[in-house]
Amino acid sequence: MRILVSNDDGYDSEGLQELVRALSRRHEVYVSAPLTQRSAASHSVTYFRQKNLARRVEISGASEAWAIDGTPADCVYYAIHGFMKDRRPDAVISGINYGRNMSSDCIYSGTVAAAGEGMIYGIPSMAVSLCDDHAEDFTCAAKAACDLLDVLVNDPDAGSYIMNVNVPAVPAEEIKGYRVTELDTKADYGKEIFFLEQEDGDYLLEVINKPPRSASPQMKENGDITAVRNGYISVTPLYYDLCAHQYKNQLKPAEDIEF
Repeated sequence: MRILVSNDDGYDSEGLQELVRALSRRHEVYVSAPLTQRSAASHSVTYFRQKNLARRVEISGASEAWAIDGTPADCVYYAIHGFMKDRRPDAVISGINYGRNMSSDCIYSGTVAAAGEGMIYGIPSMAVSLCDDHAEDFTCAAKAACDLLDVLVNDPDAGSYIMNVNVPAVPAEEIKGYRVTELDTKADYGKEIFFLEQEDGDYLLEVINKPPRSASPQMKENGDITAVRNGYISVTPLYYDLCAHQYKNQLKPAEDIEF
């Protein structure tokens, strides 16, 4: 197959390069990824308001690779409608990300958003994350991506959702298998903000280090965080329907207001 690889950690990240090496053993691989670190860019795009630098780069295993000075979603858009417009990818795979993308992480994640851009155009799309912010060995996560790719593309509805994959950061022999999950209870990112007053009366706002991600004590039995904590690779279908359908009836009184 023809596979487009992207990420949010930058084209030169070891996670992306390991993914390309693994995929290229069976597939034709193309890369369009950010020039620099763009984690937590979510699904922001810049292509409609500015020109973005594009640089050809060499990545082992890739038939063609581009580093784009834009967001993860920009990179996938430029590939689908530009670099690959005459050779549409059969699948988009985003990753391998440093650190998890589970629960409410998915709202912020540029990794998930790159896959989401592929989904918007009906292309089977996967986001892959290794649940370790300082990961060094991406072998297990790359194997999971290759294993799950066949499952994804053989689903007739594959272009309608994102396959979000989170791999425990443990040795291969400790991984128990795969679990299809749902997003777990939202995480808490709260941390103290420091107000640094400037001479002109303005302030610089600073959060020291990364905000912590402490999970709710009431985790779901079939949640993604629960699965990873128990040694399973979490596989979650995601879709951009942000409507909280269960609360629609509670808003019905709005229909009785005269305007």
